[in-house]
Amino acid sequence: MTLARRWSPAMVAAVLVAAVAIGCSSDLAPTATPPPQAISGSETQSETLAAAIEETTTLEPPVAAVEQADTRLYDPNRIMYRLFPGVFESPANALEALEEIQAMHDVSQVPVLLQTFRFLPPGESLDEFVGTLRALTGQEFGDDWNGWMEWLGKRRGDFRPPDDYAAWKSSIFSQIHPRLGQFLQTAKETARIDLTEVVWGGVPPDGIPDLRNPPTIPAAEADYMQPDDRVLGASINGEHRAYPMRIVNAHEMVNDTLGGEPISLLW
Repeated sequence: MTLARRWSPAMVAAVLVAAVAIGCSSDLAPTATPPPQAISGSETQSETLAAAIEETTTLEPPVAAVEQADTRLYDPNRIMYRLFPGVFESPANALEALEEIQAMHDVSQVPVLLQTFRFLPPGESLDEFVGTLRALTGQEFGDDWNGWMEWLGKRRGDFRPPDDYAAWKSSIFSQIHPRLGQFLQTAKETARIDLTEVVWGGVPPDGIPDLRNPPTIPAAEADYMQPDDRVLGASINGEHRAYPMRIVNAHEMVNDTLGGEPISLLW
């Protein structure tokens, strides 16, 4: 037999107070997290939380901020080395650098691009370099290196290379021959010429032997000379000498002593 129990008003009030206290206790103490299988729907509570975090942290920065960040990160010196790190590197590695140069419209790379012409074979890679030159200058010289250099020589003030250009060129030339690199090691501080016009002639040091202290004969006895033969003449301290061009041409340089002074003659 069951006995029905009557609730007094005091007991009812006590139960209500207890229920309110339990409902408010979440602000005072953590509640146990139900197991994943107890959560309704297709997502677990952790997945829902992760989705909420991702939604609040993947906001894209303003376009202007991105552009400013790219400008700060872009370094003409770094790009120069990426563009052409060495004569034995694959030109394909430079394609990303070419894209950055065009995006930043970095005209300081024009002399650098022209230097690479001396090492790039005809083909797709050279075409990419020519395309970048066209985009930076608006000029159409194709792969005519002489045409580009003559054009640049008249406008060198508008296309100054990056600050580390001398060091970069020294590193490139040292890969051809260590002495070529040494020749340019202090060029940034000591050179009195435009370093963009210093180019490799295609031979290593001493690849063409100079003419040293050549024997001489009186002009009246030079019966091998033709009336229209050209000569390079020099006079020092009362001593005179003529160097026939058809002899000098094979050597490109003469090292001699004239009038008691050492001289070097270049052709």
